[in-house]
Amino acid sequence: MVKESPAFFRGFRNRNRENISPRSAAADVQYHVAALAWLLSLHWRADRCGFHTLLTRVERVFPMWFTETPWPPIYILFSLFILFFIYGVSTGRGRAAMIGLGCLLGCPLIYFLESAITTESEVVEQVVRDLAEDVEADRQQAVLDMLSDNVAEVRQLVATGMSRFDVDEDLTITDLSVEMLEEGQLAKAHFRANGTVNMKSSSGMRGKRFPSRWHVYFERDGNDWKVTKFERLNPISGETMPIFAASVVD
Repeated sequence: MVKESPAFFRGFRNRNRENISPRSAAADVQYHVAALAWLLSLHWRADRCGFHTLLTRVERVFPMWFTETPWPPIYILFSLFILFFIYGVSTGRGRAAMIGLGCLLGCPLIYFLESAITTESEVVEQVVRDLAEDVEADRQQAVLDMLSDNVAEVRQLVATGMSRFDVDEDLTITDLSVEMLEEGQLAKAHFRANGTVNMKSSSGMRGKRFPSRWHVYFERDGNDWKVTKFERLNPISGETMPIFAASVVD
């Protein structure tokens, strides 16, 4: 017994057979190339609008577990939906259109799945943001508690820095990314921090706003992540520079 296609798609199939003459192989290839070019143009426009820089940051997307962000797989599924649905409707192939609709239904499922799963890199990202909040609020002990017990030099560096400087409530963290190392036992966070820095000994003097760039290294300590190293980078070249350099690009 032959299974009938849904009436909606059967109508397209019948109309396609009755009113459209068979296309040549060359015309069929041209049709699919045009559809692919259209999808790529949509990708370029979305990237230009700043929604997701998938092409320019492809090196960050491929090594990531897909739950790091839902947008790359959602974008792929939505592109497949457009491709299969238009192809199925224009050629009367109901199965292709149904596959496209299945891809579309998968988009919200991936979004809710990503929301329900917290990866280790997302945990480290939150630790970085908590660390920045404690620095901004001048909570020295809270910052020291986030450091590993095995890095006395780093603890002394932090204590010295927080006793000499404070940061206004305009600190912003941008370009934050986390790279997991050693099978998830270590992590390296990269970010840019911009805020107004004041000398505590110069009361009444207006501070200076500093753009800065950092690498912060972490190690797993049970269920927590502890800082093992701070590395200040030149905001332009990315080269290492002294932690307490007065110049932005020393």
